[in-house]
Order: sequence, then structure tokens, then C-alpha cells
Amino acid sequence: MRFCYFPGCGNTSLTVFKAPDDEETRYMWIEFIKDYKIDFNDSSRFSLCEIHFELEDIVNDNTRKTLKKGSIPSLSGVSNLKCYNNMVLQK
Repeated sequence: MRFCYFPGCGNTSLTVFKAPDDEETRYMWIEFIKDYKIDFNDSSRFSLCEIHFELEDIVNDNTRKTLKKGSIPSLSGVSNLKCYNNMVLQK
């Protein structure tokens, strides 16, 4: 089971996306995490959950959620979960 690597999050109940293979996008993910986790080992495999991305970066085809190519994490806090849930419930 994947979990969210973002410090203090550890989500497993939402969709968790593995780090991209594309080197440029992966670098941006690593820089995002390094802003909050000083001891991050960028050679490790890691994942981030959906609350660390903008809603427009997530493609939901009703069977599974995926990220658009080149999506960069931008939401940094678990406090965004309430906002996220409200937006999803309103759709």
C-alpha cells in the first residue's frame, strides 16, 4: 500500500500518486518535499496524495484518478483537505 510521503500527512485513504519517471517533473516533486522535509532522500521511491495537487491536475474517469502529465504538487497542508472535500461535494 502506498502512503503520502508529505511530512505530517501519511494519507492512505485518498488517491496516492507515485513519483513520476520523467526527470524534470520528478525533480520538481523532490523540491516540493524538500521545502518541508530536510532529510528527504531523493533517490528513494515516494508518493504524494491528491490533496497536494490542484484539482485541475487530477483526471477522474470514474474508475480511477490519474495526474495530468507534468503535474507538480502545489498544496502543502492537510488543512487543504476540508477545502478539497467541499469542492468535490459541490460537483
